[in-house]
Amino acid sequence: PTKSSGFAEHASSVNAFVATATSKRTSLPTLNVEKSQVLFFFLTFLPTTPPTPRHQPSDEECNLAEELFKCPSIPALALIAPLPQHQWDLFHATLTANTQAFHITPSQFDFSNRFILEIAQPQKWVTTFHMEILMYMLAGRHRELLDREKLAFTTPYLASGIQEVFKGFKKLARKDRFKWDTRLTELVLQPGKKWMEDVFTIYTPMIWEDRHWVGLAINLDMGYVEILDPLPTLYGDNKVQKLMDPILTSLPYLVKKVAKPQQTQFRGLKPFHWERITGSYINERSGDCGPVSIKFMELHSHGDPLPHMSRITDGTVDDLRKQYAMDVYKTIVLPAYHVPTFP
Repeated sequence: PTKSSGFAEHASSVNAFVATATSKRTSLPTLNVEKSQVLFFFLTFLPTTPPTPRHQPSDEECNLAEELFKCPSIPALALIAPLPQHQWDLFHATLTANTQAFHITPSQFDFSNRFILEIAQPQKWVTTFHMEILMYMLAGRHRELLDREKLAFTTPYLASGIQEVFKGFKKLARKDRFKWDTRLTELVLQPGKKWMEDVFTIYTPMIWEDRHWVGLAINLDMGYVEILDPLPTLYGDNKVQKLMDPILTSLPYLVKKVAKPQQTQFRGLKPFHWERITGSYINERSGDCGPVSIKFMELHSHGDPLPHMSRITDGTVDDLRKQYAMDVYKTIVLPAYHVPTFP
């Protein structure tokens, strides 16, 4: 199988409001009208949906938390690891018993048990929100490696945000004058993760035509993108070129204008090149492209160690989805209710 190009070596990545009104009270009738108007205004704009109450963990959930906290294989210690079956059975039974439980977490990601179980379900489509949470979790887990090798795991918004503005960008004759969306510039200039200074390789998910997730490994220094595609037979190379054009064309301008790299380290404004990694596991049964592309990026960032992307199987995918769901629950949900005591 085609190996990673060794990016790590090259890099060494209704809100509450207050309304104030004054009026000249000239007579009692006028005052009565004003009172009725104020009352009408208040009743009209008073929120009708009460805030979501804070979830109170049941005895079963507390038992699950205790079991997960003392389990050293959650989060997984290895990139591809056997599923801790006892913990999974307990986890699945506990969350299935109350799928509507809604968690408001310290990480600012709020979601239900049903949402977590969707990550674990084989061949279940995952949303952009699922992908964002998985990338957030893995960025924290692999922080030491990412910092050392100048890598970054980032939100799916990097690709989707560029796609959203590409039509306007493409129309400009002077593309260097394009005004980039604030959310994109914040990604480039994130403290401690500034592009071309703290980070030289970006890992991000990208969705093609709202139906297929792939992983991107973007080497800013080389102007090169490796595509980690769980189903490469779905799109031919010509179609991939069109799908990737917004990213390949826009990135040089985004880097130059926002990151402002030193001239000696910047390759210019030519479009980035791309290549699809071959020889990896193919998700022919479909439905798993999101979690598989996440696992591909995780493996790629580590140099694709054994058992390699090529030796993943459908059974491996079933297990890694379950593992990801438990990992999300332990690292993101449980801190909302318990003081973490990870082994």
